[in-house]
Amino acid sequence: MPSPGYIGISPADRDPTVSDDSVTTAKIQDAAVTAAKFATTGTASSTTFLRGDMSWQANAGGDVVGPGSSTDDALAKFDSTTGKIIQNSTATLTDAGVLTSTTFVGNLTGNASGSAATVTGAAQTNITSVGTLTSFASTGIDDNADALAMTITSAEKVGIGETVPLGNVHIKSGDAGSIAPAAGADELIIEGSGHTGISIYSGNANFGNINFGDDGHDSVGAVTYNHSTNDMQFTTNTGTGRMTIDSTGYIGLMTDAPTARLHLYEPTATGIFTQIENSNGKTYFGTHDTGYGLIYTDDADDLRIQTNNVERLSIKATGEIENSYQAYFPESQLSFNATQQWDCATNQVCRLVLTGNVTSFAAPTNQKDGCFYSIMVEQDGTGGYTVSWSTTFKWAAATAPTVTTTASAKDIFVFRSDGTNMYEVGRQLNVS
Repeated sequence: MPSPGYIGISPADRDPTVSDDSVTTAKIQDAAVTAAKFATTGTASSTTFLRGDMSWQANAGGDVVGPGSSTDDALAKFDSTTGKIIQNSTATLTDAGVLTSTTFVGNLTGNASGSAATVTGAAQTNITSVGTLTSFASTGIDDNADALAMTITSAEKVGIGETVPLGNVHIKSGDAGSIAPAAGADELIIEGSGHTGISIYSGNANFGNINFGDDGHDSVGAVTYNHSTNDMQFTTNTGTGRMTIDSTGYIGLMTDAPTARLHLYEPTATGIFTQIENSNGKTYFGTHDTGYGLIYTDDADDLRIQTNNVERLSIKATGEIENSYQAYFPESQLSFNATQQWDCATNQVCRLVLTGNVTSFAAPTNQKDGCFYSIMVEQDGTGGYTVSWSTTFKWAAATAPTVTTTASAKDIFVFRSDGTNMYEVGRQLNVS
């Protein structure tokens, strides 16, 4: 300073004066400068300093010290709570505004990148991209996959093992080829390159269910497997059982307890029939509403019976019965009794071997009006036995025959019944 009281002013320009705490106008070199007046009474020292607003401030913390060298772009941090010691931090901030830190706690706005990161604390309102995570865990997710396993598209479709899901959820274990799910069946797609399926596991005494519902009922239809009985049931119309396959393979329609390979049941006194149809006609078989079995056609068609792929019997649409092979009734043998019985229901063509006299041949039972019956009366190896006939036997010329008594002799009689009496239509005595 050239002389006391002047600041950077040559002797030729000593117009201004500095006295105490005031400064008037000063000319510095060739430029005129008007200096503001220091309107303060403070004194600078090691414990006070002059603030920008021209007021004096006491130094609250004392001297601040720092390291002898620093890391380029490192953010400075205070050590302890005194605010006196400055340290390097591991966080850096470049001139381009890129912040790098090994750990970040708090809200993050902007782009973040790095080879490894852990986000902790409160939920983040919006994380637009996190790149590739080597592992990820949350309260409901624990991801340790070492390759891409799941994809969620911008259309909110989820693919597991599939990067381009064809439905809302597409689970893929292998490529099935060129596929295009139907529009009404693309909510869940299961795809595999070989045998593909879905497994449903239940308790040993519980059900496994597939339910079908709508806004009127949660389970209007269902497929249910009962693990306690090992049967499967199909239901429709809000839980009404329609078909059951039991543990032995028996199938019940409208019954859950089938007793045959195919068991059709109608719970009311209504006829139940199975209809078999092609473009030329229909055939029905079942149970009439009054209880008897019925096989019929409802068109002008014949009903035919075949065995060994050969037609054996034909019932014409006009009612005639055509039999291309012989028809016969197997012969049965009556048990001998002195008061002989004849049950026509099981012995339409029969034989009676006499081992003694028939003192009274009783009226035959279970006769049918219009039916024909035949009996052969045979002597045993001894012979000599006779037969006395009931009055229900009506003979030609009203004369009962006398059976041949020769040993091993055979007499044949044929009758037509009116439901009560046996009318002789033919006899052959001592046939040999």
